[in-house]
Amino acid sequence: MNLMTKAEVTRHGGIMASLYSSKPTDGGMTLELSLEINKKLQAVLEDTILKNITLKVSNNYPGTLKTLAVKQSP
Repeated sequence: MNLMTKAEVTRHGGIMASLYSSKPTDGGMTLELSLEINKKLQAVLEDTILKNITLKVSNNYPGTLKTLAVKQSP
């Protein structure tokens, strides 16, 4: 990215700034794009929360996940 492009992005804020702003700061921000970004962010958040819960259970109860995996296998 050249210096002029970086300056433009900094001045206007870009798509992510439009997403969290009360008014669009980027003309490329559409409702569809906003919904797509929100879906992706939600998926990342849900995955992170699930991994954190899994790690916490694993640390608090060693061997629990292995036991659950064995019980659930057909």
